[in-house]
Amino acid sequence: MSLAGDDLEDDAFVSVHLRLGECASKTGHSEQATNYLMRVLDERPNSLAAIRQVATVCEAQEQWDEAISYKQMLLDLLTEPFDRFSTHVEIGDIYNAKLGDLDSAVEAYQAALDQGSFNKTPMLALVQIEARRKNFHEAIRWLERLIEIEEDGKRKAGKANLIALMYRDEIGDADQAARYFGKVLDYDLGKLEAFRAIDELLTREKNWTGLERAYVAMLERVAQAGETLEKGPALTFTLNRNLGEVYRSRLRDVERAIDAYEAALAIRGDDTVVREILLSLYEASPSRWADAVNQHRYLVAAEPDRFESYHRLFQLYIRMEQPDAAWCVAGLLCGLDQANPDEEAYYHEHVDALAAEPSRNLDEQAWNAYIISQNEDRALGHIFSIIYAALGKSLGGVKSLKDFGLKKRDKLDLDQKTLLASAIAGATQVLGLPTPEAYMGAGTGIELLPTMPPVVRIGQDMTTGHSQKDIAFHAAKQLAYTHPTRVMATLYQRDQLDQFFMAAFSLIDPNFQIPVKAGLSEPQLQQLAQAVGEIRAELDRRVSPHQRKELATHIETFRSEGTLPDIGAWHRHVELSANHAALFVCGDIELAERLLAREVVGNSKLGRGEKLKDLVYYVLSDRYAEARRRFGLTVYVEESS
Repeated sequence: MSLAGDDLEDDAFVSVHLRLGECASKTGHSEQATNYLMRVLDERPNSLAAIRQVATVCEAQEQWDEAISYKQMLLDLLTEPFDRFSTHVEIGDIYNAKLGDLDSAVEAYQAALDQGSFNKTPMLALVQIEARRKNFHEAIRWLERLIEIEEDGKRKAGKANLIALMYRDEIGDADQAARYFGKVLDYDLGKLEAFRAIDELLTREKNWTGLERAYVAMLERVAQAGETLEKGPALTFTLNRNLGEVYRSRLRDVERAIDAYEAALAIRGDDTVVREILLSLYEASPSRWADAVNQHRYLVAAEPDRFESYHRLFQLYIRMEQPDAAWCVAGLLCGLDQANPDEEAYYHEHVDALAAEPSRNLDEQAWNAYIISQNEDRALGHIFSIIYAALGKSLGGVKSLKDFGLKKRDKLDLDQKTLLASAIAGATQVLGLPTPEAYMGAGTGIELLPTMPPVVRIGQDMTTGHSQKDIAFHAAKQLAYTHPTRVMATLYQRDQLDQFFMAAFSLIDPNFQIPVKAGLSEPQLQQLAQAVGEIRAELDRRVSPHQRKELATHIETFRSEGTLPDIGAWHRHVELSANHAALFVCGDIELAERLLAREVVGNSKLGRGEKLKDLVYYVLSDRYAEARRRFGLTVYVEESS
């Protein structure tokens, strides 16, 4: 510079002095930098580079007003919107952060936005300034602008949450706060704390209608999210349960409360609290009494000693003018020694002294519809009935009358007009089964003996001290086993029945392999295979083509499913079917319960609790009610004049 002096060309002069100003600024020589740059401006007043560097030097020297002046000079020269935007933002930042002149900062940021929304910086600054000035409505306006240009849902949610907090904590507008907390969830459903805030806010305000709308909207969000939402079913349950409570205790809308609680129960059926609330709602609404009945029946089936439900069922049936159903419940209570005086009187007033006298006898269709345990394996029963019909006396393993100490002279004439004979004959007739031979013998009670064909042995104790209904019950239970699909349950034990089934399966499917049973030695397995082979050979000789075809149909049920039957379970459900038949014939629910409770027959596969639980479930079922209607057994109560 000292050598060239004033001989430098104008462009070179400007370039050199700009470089010198830049170097001086970077090395902290602000005064020299200013001198160099001012000489440039003297030469070229509109030099953008010089003005920018002078403004930078002023900022370094914390000469904020001068910095702003030079940046404003830039604005007079800049033409590109982005450059003007950036300069206005820089001016706003100085006013905001350095001078604390918030009004001027707002003006500068707004001027920047007039050039376009190139980034979020001015709007974020405006939000902070308006919040500091407690001008929350303006802060919210800028947050809304930010939400509009934001693409990321989580960031939108964060800004909506700020708006909600301003409305709640600063402005005190609960409705608007709830609205924006809702927007938080619209943008990011994972922000469940926003819904808790809605719940607390509207509950505090006692805005029950608003709270209802919030829950409905939240349920819609969760439904739309589908499987993408973690723990969606649990959340849906909670929302429906709480919505039900809003309807029930706040809005007093019983029907909508019921709908919400039903939706919750559909997700979590074992929630007893929800079920209890539903019960109270059903019982309070006559149009929903039938639903209350179903709920009580469900609870009793799961918990037979839930006696409160029995009492409430009785009252419901009385109010519903269903005397037969009320009578059945009263009978259960009497048999369980839980009836109150009114229930006991109601039952005993309408119970018959004699066994049931249905309008017609049971046929196969009625057995299937009303008597047989619903979990009894029908296909397995039919397989055993075909085996029994085909093999008959050649089955082997059955005993003779002599084995039980019975003689021809012990045979009971069922045509006699005695209480014992008529009760047994009547039970046989009602059940629609062939009448077996009956013998008086040693022992107690009535028992079906595993002879071919089975016969009934009657203990001497049955000749005295037993009512006609009592005898009919015991007889019907044993006679039920003479049904072709159940007779094998009397004749053979579990292991033998296994062999018969495997023989039938191998007859239809030559590739059938005898399953290896745990605990059996090799000789025992060989012995089992030999026994199955002998039965199969006998079946092959004796079954007719029609029987073989029927057998194949029922075997296919197991082959297609790749499973073997649970013969132990079949045995138990056959006994339950026999209990149903005994109740149908006896017609006295209280008596049936008491007899089953003290039953000690050795062949029973069921415990006392299992038998009574099933009887309760059966008595309360639609099947039993329909059977009583169709066979003319229902109780009618004359209306008092």
